[in-house]
Amino acid sequence: MIGVVVLGVAATAAAWKWNPALFGAQPAVAQAPAATRAIPVEVDTAAEKDGVQVDALGTVTPMASVALKPRVDSEITGIHFADGAKVKQRDC
Repeated sequence: MIGVVVLGVAATAAAWKWNPALFGAQPAVAQAPAATRAIPVEVDTAAEKDGVQVDALGTVTPMASVALKPRVDSEITGIHFADGAKVKQRDC
């Protein structure tokens, strides 16, 4: 019987530690507005080096992705530049 009580108290303490909101509303804590912070970036020149080659089966999943969306909703009717061409603003 004592073991069941001890187990219940331990389970309740673990649940409270994991998610204290389960046991009633917590007082609101005022937070300062998030400031924009600078992120340091290192730049280097790409160089071709001998790499390691591994032959294996697997799945590649990107860590992040970007969705490109046009500013206006319309249909693309033609492409007026070649792959790899330098394009400036307002080029048609």
